[in-house]
Amino acid sequence: MGSKPWLYPAPTYRPIESFWDTDEDAPGPRCAHTLTAVAATKSHGPRLILFGGATAIEGGSSSAPGIRLDGVTNSVHSYDIDTKKWTRIKPAGDPPSPRAAHAAATVGTMVVFQGGIGPAGHSTDDLYVLDLTNDKYKWHRVLVQGQGPGPRYGHVMDLVSQRYLVTVSGNDGKRTVSDAWTLDTAQKPYAWQKLNPEGDRPSARMYATASARSDGMFLLCGGRDSSGTPLADAYGLLMHRNGQWEWTLAPGVSPSPSCPASAVKHPHSYASSSSNFPPLCGQVGAVLGYIMRMQHI
Repeated sequence: MGSKPWLYPAPTYRPIESFWDTDEDAPGPRCAHTLTAVAATKSHGPRLILFGGATAIEGGSSSAPGIRLDGVTNSVHSYDIDTKKWTRIKPAGDPPSPRAAHAAATVGTMVVFQGGIGPAGHSTDDLYVLDLTNDKYKWHRVLVQGQGPGPRYGHVMDLVSQRYLVTVSGNDGKRTVSDAWTLDTAQKPYAWQKLNPEGDRPSARMYATASARSDGMFLLCGGRDSSGTPLADAYGLLMHRNGQWEWTLAPGVSPSPSCPASAVKHPHSYASSSSNFPPLCGQVGAVLGYIMRMQHI
């Protein structure tokens, strides 16, 4: 359907020496959390909002091999990029239940959270908003009409064209899925719509990485398939002017297979967070982060 825009000549980045000191407000070791960038406001510089995650894992048994998350939390921590300081915040309102492997996206000065795994291992399909406007932090549960993505975890979500929440893939508790859903944040009452995109659709996956480009393309990369094999492909999901969505397989050389590596962006810098543990490729570790200042050459 017309031209298929892809990657522009990519800017280059240089790492700078940036770290945070351990203090009582720091989140501490955890995995399967979300780290979401929120742009600067009148009273705050750019921030990273860390929510949820598991603070430990337990080994399985002969009857239930593998691992399970333990110490699942619903705590919220804010990292000020300018001052390099953590602050634990306790918003008003009823918070989401403790969860891990959920999805999060920024909508203005709010962060939206969907799905995840609870302490008992069950996934959830609720939708919450953390409102950070005017330093009056507050939780809101969003009422959504009709059928939606349903309970799932290990999925990805971002805001496309500053309007459409798009969530893709994950695991519904029974199988790894490949579907895509969107919610129009400008239209009330809120309702999820299942997409039926044209083009080269990605296979079912979980623990992928996704981010929306400024031109409205939703980028999806990596993850692992239903057998646990890391994936190395990349796709773009774009809505055309006629309202039709289309997947496009990225051309060129694929990145190394990975799961789950994530990145968040704000207008002037990028931050990365690693939550490595099996079966998410690695071991339990502290939240690792660094800031990379963008440098166009």
